[in-house]
Amino acid sequence: RVRRLLPASLLTIAAVLVVFTPLVATASQRDSVRGDSLASLLDVANWWYLVADDSYGALFVDPSPLLHFWSLAIEEQFYIVFPLLLIVLGGITRGRRRGMALGLGSLVAVTAALPFVFDMSDDRVYFGTDTRAPELLLGALLAVGLSSRPFRRRLALRHSWRGPAAWGGAAALAVQLWWWWSLEQSSEWLYRGGFALYALLSTAVITAAVLPGGPVRALLDVAWLRWLGTRSY
Repeated sequence: RVRRLLPASLLTIAAVLVVFTPLVATASQRDSVRGDSLASLLDVANWWYLVADDSYGALFVDPSPLLHFWSLAIEEQFYIVFPLLLIVLGGITRGRRRGMALGLGSLVAVTAALPFVFDMSDDRVYFGTDTRAPELLLGALLAVGLSSRPFRRRLALRHSWRGPAAWGGAAALAVQLWWWWSLEQSSEWLYRGGFALYALLSTAVITAAVLPGGPVRALLDVAWLRWLGTRSY
């Protein structure tokens, strides 16, 4: 991930400082570019923009050119914290897959409940590492399941498992495509469980994609999509 992300990230930050700021930036963008750049380099951009009271919903109203680094910051924070979490969880469960899955599932439930338990603004939910953790943890939970050979065999060989997984993934992808077109970012339910629900749909799509057959696998096996996927992070 460092090899894939860091060169492009450093090039982007350098281009913002050397080209964008002196030639294009507005006064407010020039005032904030140093702090934005440092926060991006240190992988804390999500909290920086939250403290600075920047809203991702105002993306087209004089935004920081580095605003998108908020998501990379959450990703890098996850890479640091999650291995330590797995060491603790592995010690408690003695490395048993069911125990790991139960622990990760509990963390998904706890972190997904945070916006309901605490009074949080939409921006706090959007930028917060803790409130976006369910999306990453659901991926980890899926990885625990797919790392199990018996689970993979049932998915691949049992029609009662493979059929629902394949078509469930196709339905999940259809819902995601519909949401991309129809949902407003200001939709309140997105900030109260919606992001976690979307991530759950993504796990269904990924599961369908790794099956030996089905509509999602056929769609994602199109040559130009594979070409695009190998060049995208």
